[in-house]
Amino acid sequence: MANPDLKVEAADDQHPNDSYGVIDGINTMQNNNIAVVKMTPAKPSLTGTLYLFFKKAGTGQFKPSYAYYYAFNGSTTPTQIANTVSNSTINVPSGSKTLKLTQTGYIDPEWTGGDSNVKIDANGNITGLDNPAEAGKTITFTVKDQAVPSVTHTFNIVIPAKTLPNNGGGSSNTTVPSTPSTPTPTPSNPNWNPTTPKNQDGTGLPNYAAVKGSAVYATKRVYMYRSANFKKSQRIATYPKAKRVNRPMFVVLDYAKSNGGALRYKVRDVNHHSKTNGKIGYITANPKYVVNVYYKTMPNNGKITVINKKGIHAYKNVNLTGRVKTFKKGTRVAVKSFAKHNLTTRYQLSNGTYITANKKLVIQGSFKHD
Repeated sequence: MANPDLKVEAADDQHPNDSYGVIDGINTMQNNNIAVVKMTPAKPSLTGTLYLFFKKAGTGQFKPSYAYYYAFNGSTTPTQIANTVSNSTINVPSGSKTLKLTQTGYIDPEWTGGDSNVKIDANGNITGLDNPAEAGKTITFTVKDQAVPSVTHTFNIVIPAKTLPNNGGGSSNTTVPSTPSTPTPTPSNPNWNPTTPKNQDGTGLPNYAAVKGSAVYATKRVYMYRSANFKKSQRIATYPKAKRVNRPMFVVLDYAKSNGGALRYKVRDVNHHSKTNGKIGYITANPKYVVNVYYKTMPNNGKITVINKKGIHAYKNVNLTGRVKTFKKGTRVAVKSFAKHNLTTRYQLSNGTYITANKKLVIQGSFKHD
């Protein structure tokens, strides 16, 4: 038990006449707090782990809150990751050697991932980022709460490609790219290398295109392919048409065009409870099939309806911290303004609190939703 005020005393040590153990220090806990006891068999022939949860007297339901942070090279001021729902992508600054990943809210965290050069220990410390063999690679790590196995979070660590110094001519640096994980076709326009959506000008993106790093979902059946030239033999995954709350979601990593000029998204699958979670490939960017997950406009009647079966929460802050209220499924909520937070959006209520603008959780308008 992590709390120094709590101590488990085994029955055979302190209470030899009893058939049970004792937890000392319960009186130091505040009401509604939870004590968790992890039990593992003493006999080597027995395997498995048992977690016991004890709630101090109080009212209401205990609801854990999770947060994630990272810091490079031993920094004592870690950066908090704003989006705790989708997989996190962390770009490694050039020259960095180590990375510390931390979390709050997990009862018994287990860190996994890495490769033969870049490793992570039991405390989330990552080493080997400066290994030359890793330049240009993306290394994946996952933290799982062993007490609640459904609670996980994935971190994709992007290591920069190595640069070679100038040898007397040409540009000052030569970038040596890594071998891409999926083949990319030669675009029909060799100068086409956009970074953000803008008006069409021959080399840019159309206005409907999603920004890199933002989330999109499929409104109709789509396929993921190994390259931007879609061939049936190159399909990685199939995503059938689904109800709004279950639509498959992706994070846009990059853009590509087929040899015929069709715009594609290079994406990562972020459907956490699916077998396809974490897959990287290409999907169509056609807005008839794929659109932004977050609303970018106010509802016409100034109201939204909650469609998530677990409801949504209102928060004090735009980064959705400081929970103050819960709205159940079917609740119609009046919103007064629109706010941006990184690559996501929120609706602000008249009392100044914020709620999500995620289309899988809310829908614009006032109506009954099954």
